[in-house]
Amino acid sequence: MTMFGGKPTDESAALLDMGTIQVLQYIVLALGIAGSVYAARRIAHSSRRTATKRRVAIVPVMKLVILLGAINVWMFALPMAHRR
Repeated sequence: MTMFGGKPTDESAALLDMGTIQVLQYIVLALGIAGSVYAARRIAHSSRRTATKRRVAIVPVMKLVILLGAINVWMFALPMAHRR
């Protein structure tokens, strides 16, 4: 603020309250996971494979998406300095 001629304040510069931001984070995360699952499923079903080969192709990708999604949920649940 002082760089632009203003006075620094101790007020939060957030546009929304912490609860709303956290809900939005979880919504975006859920949309990302759903999009990843949809893309992986479409890729596995794009070639004319048998059901067994499709399942073999998609299971490792789904495990990775679930693992990374769980890590993201855990990280969003941690307290952050800007969420005081």
